Amino acid sequence: YHTRGPQERHLCQLDYILLSKALAARNPTAVPDIIRNGQPWRTIFPAGQEVDRFPRAGWDRPKASDHCPVAITLETA
Repeated sequence: YHTRGPQERHLCQLDYILLSKALAARNPTAVPDIIRNGQPWRTIFPAGQEVDRFPRAGWDRPKASDHCPVAITLETA
């Protein structure tokens, strides 16, 4: 989450999954799944991108609010 005041707030990507050219060619429609349910309540989601938080997510917990697990299913053969 990135903010420069109430007029500019958006989720931003800090990490990337890079594929080799061969894996990318075998998986042209693969889309990463970003799991944002562990975000603390202080993270404001833009309209339409809200998620149900995990039960133990608090206002300021977890501390690393910018980290979300990313998973992608790829065909390797």
